[in-house]
Amino acid sequence: MVAYAVNFINAMFFKFPYVKTNFWVIIFFVGILALLVIVYQIRLIVLDRLFVYFPTKEAFYDYSQLTEKYEEIFFETGDGLILHGVFLEGQSNFTVILFHGNAGNIGDRLEYISLLSSEIGVNVFLFDYRGYGLSQGTPSEFGLYMDAQAAVDLVLARMNSMSGEDSKIILFGRSLGSSVALKMAGMYQPSSVIIEAPFTSITDLSRKTYPYIPAFVIKNLIRARYESSSMVADISCPLMVIHGDQDSIVPIGMGKHIYDLATVEKDFYKVERAGHNDTYIVAGSEYFGRIGAFIESKSEKSQFE
Repeated sequence: MVAYAVNFINAMFFKFPYVKTNFWVIIFFVGILALLVIVYQIRLIVLDRLFVYFPTKEAFYDYSQLTEKYEEIFFETGDGLILHGVFLEGQSNFTVILFHGNAGNIGDRLEYISLLSSEIGVNVFLFDYRGYGLSQGTPSEFGLYMDAQAAVDLVLARMNSMSGEDSKIILFGRSLGSSVALKMAGMYQPSSVIIEAPFTSITDLSRKTYPYIPAFVIKNLIRARYESSSMVADISCPLMVIHGDQDSIVPIGMGKHIYDLATVEKDFYKVERAGHNDTYIVAGSEYFGRIGAFIESKSEKSQFE
């Protein structure tokens, strides 16, 4: 973009020699160039925050919602940021690492992880990405992947110290977190990966959310991609896709498309009459029962392979 602006100004000087003698015209074009440079740099930072990430920094955590033994954990990323998370101890050797969506912070999800742990019996580790809650930094796609790596490494180290087993982790991503979970599933060897309300990519979702904005504008102004439809090809573990059939934020067709692209053992759970955030409320015990059955079936199979 900057190069185009420079070439344009050079062309103006060669095609219209009188411009050289017009001080104010020169100032005008220099100002345009400076503005283009500023806009180009700012859009890399600001527009993703406006359209992709909606963190809540206020830290209010009602830990009375947790019925299991829990531990608050602060841990460091590869680029030196400190992230905040909470670990719930369940009754099994499996640990679910939960990658949450793009809004709020972990304080909004304490009731959910308490139900997940108590209903299924698994350990659960939930953490905030950079810029969310008590976690340091500013969110970005590359940054969230670094955060997820730090979280997985932390859980693996914890499990190794406790039981010597590093394969009994389940990566569970919701909405934006589904892309993060798929990315990690391609880098590690989890027991399985579960994604709920996944979208195919930020570009595809933006076309649906902002149909009045031309696609080329979205593609050039928003840096985040989260190409789940590409990342699903890199996983080698069993996959479960969960989607509410009344989801008005991420169409269920996107979840079905990702499911169809997967070449591993897979299960698709359509939650009838559920939207984007209320699947476990609408389905109740059936929701946790389906997840528990999926985890258990893959565990039993892995023991005989």
